[in-house]
Amino acid sequence: MKINKLIILTFLSLLMISCEDETDIYNKKDPQLSVVSFIKRIDVFSVITGNNIYKLKVGTTKIFETDQTFEVVLNSETTGNVSQYSMESTSITIPAGKLSGFTNIDFNFDVLIPGAAEILVFDLIVPDGIGQNVSLQKTTVKYSRPCNFNLLTLDITFDDYSEETSWDVKDSNDTIVYSNNYVAGIGQTSELVCLPSGNYIFTIYDVYDDGICCTYGDGSYTLYDNSNTYASGDAFGQFESTSFTIN
Repeated sequence: MKINKLIILTFLSLLMISCEDETDIYNKKDPQLSVVSFIKRIDVFSVITGNNIYKLKVGTTKIFETDQTFEVVLNSETTGNVSQYSMESTSITIPAGKLSGFTNIDFNFDVLIPGAAEILVFDLIVPDGIGQNVSLQKTTVKYSRPCNFNLLTLDITFDDYSEETSWDVKDSNDTIVYSNNYVAGIGQTSELVCLPSGNYIFTIYDVYDDGICCTYGDGSYTLYDNSNTYASGDAFGQFESTSFTIN
């Protein structure tokens, strides 16, 4: 019987230690301080028409008697471009008597490339004496605009002069639906192209008429999806065009 009790007590002790290891919310050295942190450590947001506003939320475990404002700083781990979003404010206020506050992030639906995911990483600045230092004072928001059609990938390995290369995709009406060009010093790139079923022409260009292979480097390109390769090549002159159909 004593052995059984000893086993149970040992198990409970290990469980309590495990729980303490898994959480960083409370600092027992100063239990009087509030925990001020982002509500979520990681969140995923799908940007669609009519739903492009994300609420970045901060919470507290202890109600303040006065409004408390905390600075939100963009972390260097962020991959999102500033053209893709705008922030209502770079600080978040928790009103007096409340347990949370927020600021809005407005994502630009038209700028986002369908199927391409980016992240925003934020640090929360909590002044000394206001809140404890916890790992939830950093949050990651992964956002993307879904591709509702056919998602293709274009991989390009450049020659020594990436600034000479550009490309476009035209639909059956000869309208350019996707295009890009590049600056100097790029070795490789991978682009996403979201296309409805239909007929298209992919064209890759070189402004010096010597393609991307093989005099000044071994460049190549491939346009593909999970099932098909729609265009590929390496050596060409001023341009190379490939017609393809997506069923």
